[in-house]
Amino acid sequence: MPYRRTSAVQARIDAGREKLFDAAVEVLSSQGYRGLSIASVAAAAGVSAGSVYTHFDSKSDLVVAIFRTVCGREVQAVVDAAGASGARGMSNSGASGARGMSNSGASGARGISRTGSGSVVERVTAIVETFAGRAMKNRTMAYALLAEPVDPAVDAERLVFRRSFAAAIGDAVADGIAAGDIPEQNVEIAAAALVGAVGEVLVGPLSPDRTDTADVIPDLVAFALRSLGVS
Repeated sequence: MPYRRTSAVQARIDAGREKLFDAAVEVLSSQGYRGLSIASVAAAAGVSAGSVYTHFDSKSDLVVAIFRTVCGREVQAVVDAAGASGARGMSNSGASGARGMSNSGASGARGISRTGSGSVVERVTAIVETFAGRAMKNRTMAYALLAEPVDPAVDAERLVFRRSFAAAIGDAVADGIAAGDIPEQNVEIAAAALVGAVGEVLVGPLSPDRTDTADVIPDLVAFALRSLGVS
C-alpha cells in the first residue's frame, strides 16, 4: 500500500518550506542576489543546508520562487493603485509605495486582478509613483528584482514581471485613448517603452554603489505623461 502523508506531516513540511522561504526573502532583501546562498538561507532559518535542499533544488529554484511571489505582489500593488486613483485622487497615489517592495513571506502571489477608474493621468501617475516609491523603500530587493546579474531561469521571471507591469500600464493607456484623453498610439509599444524607461531610470538610484538618493519619481511621472501625449 503506497505511503500517504498525513495532514499533520504535510503541515510540518509546509511550515518548513514557509520558514525557509521567509528567511530567503529576508536575505535577498538585505544582501541581494549575490549574498543569497543555500548556506546563508539555512543560517538565517536556523536549519542545516540539507534542509533547504529538501524543499528547493538549487539557489536558482529558490530565487525563482521568490521572484514569482514578490513580483506578483508588486504588480498587484500598482494595479490596485491605478484602480483606486480615481477615488482618492493623485495626491495619495503613492501611499502604497511607503510600504516598500514586499519582503514578507511565503504565501504565493494571488492572481492579478485588474481594475480601472480615473483618468489616464491619474492612473499612470499612480502606477509610476507606487512602483518607484516601493522600489526606493527597499532598494536592495528592488535592485535584485530589476537589474542585478542573475541566473537565466531567474532572468526569465523578470520578463514575466515586465510583461505584467506593461499590461497594467497598457490598460490605462487603452482607456485613455478610448476616452480621447491621449492621442491614438500603439498601446503595447507605449506600455513596453514606459516599463523600460522606468526600470532604466531606477537602476542608478537603486544601485548598491549609489549614495545619492535624489527623488527621481516626479520627473519619471512627468516623462511618462509627456511620452503618452498628455498636454
